[in-house]
Amino acid sequence: MIKQIASLTFIYLCVCMSWMILGSTVVLRTGQQNHQLSEEVQSLWGTEQKQEAPSFYEKTCEKEHYKFFQADASDIDVKLNLEQRQKGLLWYPTYKVAFKADYLLANHNQVDKELKMRLQLPDKKGVYDNLKISIGNQAIGDFHPVDGMIEAKFVLPANSSEALHLSYDSMGVSSWRYTGGKGLSLSKNFKLSMNTNFDAIDFPDGSRSPTGAKEKTKTGWHLVWQYENTMTGNDIGMKMPQRLNPGPLVSDVTFFAPVSLFFFFYVTWLSSTIKSIKLHPMHYFFIGAAFFSFHLLLAYSVDHIPLEWSFLLCSLVSVFLVMSYVSRIVSDRKFVRQVGISQFIYLVLFSYTFFLEQFTGLIITCLSISTLFLSMQYTCKIDWTKLLAGQSQINPEADLSLIEEVYTAAP
Repeated sequence: MIKQIASLTFIYLCVCMSWMILGSTVVLRTGQQNHQLSEEVQSLWGTEQKQEAPSFYEKTCEKEHYKFFQADASDIDVKLNLEQRQKGLLWYPTYKVAFKADYLLANHNQVDKELKMRLQLPDKKGVYDNLKISIGNQAIGDFHPVDGMIEAKFVLPANSSEALHLSYDSMGVSSWRYTGGKGLSLSKNFKLSMNTNFDAIDFPDGSRSPTGAKEKTKTGWHLVWQYENTMTGNDIGMKMPQRLNPGPLVSDVTFFAPVSLFFFFYVTWLSSTIKSIKLHPMHYFFIGAAFFSFHLLLAYSVDHIPLEWSFLLCSLVSVFLVMSYVSRIVSDRKFVRQVGISQFIYLVLFSYTFFLEQFTGLIITCLSISTLFLSMQYTCKIDWTKLLAGQSQINPEADLSLIEEVYTAAP
């Protein structure tokens, strides 16, 4: 018995070593792909966008000297359309943004004012379709961006109020922000409306929550930030929903696999020993290899098929390998069925808990405690001295344990 346990321990450690190598490979592939593919995604979709409010300056009597000019109101409309993209083992939360803003500029003097606007675009290398800037009904087309900075000059007539209109369509990744400027900034009669095409809304760190409407729409949310006279250094923003990334999930499942195999080996060894079913260490070796096939196939299939389908395929392959093998070496159908249920619990179910990121630890803990409870009930009348000495138990079937009833009742 001691030699058998030692052999099982050696086989277990060998399979664990294989998982460590596979898990490290997945982590390395994920890291390399992230470095390379993130650059490709940014070249196509841009970076995280942060639109800074335009600054306005009034020309003074002094030659070419300007002083800050405060807009009387800001009315901004933003539409965010999430279009997730998968590259290799990773998903990237890319999006399209339609930005429109009207800034009310008022001249209460009896003479015209010459104003200058400075607008810093979110991404110096970004793409901005349909970029339009106009003051009143007059389009401003004579501007030449330098490092993403646009400067434009225009005249605001005496005793008048005009709206400077700004609009463009662009693309980004991960998050979108709007800021009043660097440090503290004053916002007068400010309103920003945001419409999303996704439900899982989340606000970036250091940003403000909506103060106005927060309504569910057919496709996502309608959110409103509104202030009359506020000075703040916080941004307004939206963090894009992040899909479950295949790379990190596969590596987590792979590194956790030794725990799954330990529970499975333990339950199988305990049941076979009590039932006097002879399983050679080589049988455990092939069963362990079938467990490893689940993670090996998963690691190299998620590049090509959706994660959920890949998980289902790998589960079916691994369960088939184990069940078909055990059914040929053991004639006890009840024991074969027990092995199948154990594999489903400790391989498939344990691995699936990683899809439920917030509950993974709790679910695994509950399953582990349940295993301990059932094992204690199952073995409470066993003579361990005789068992470890290799002697069979006297009529172990008479022990009406909970685990035996569970396996018997299973279809």
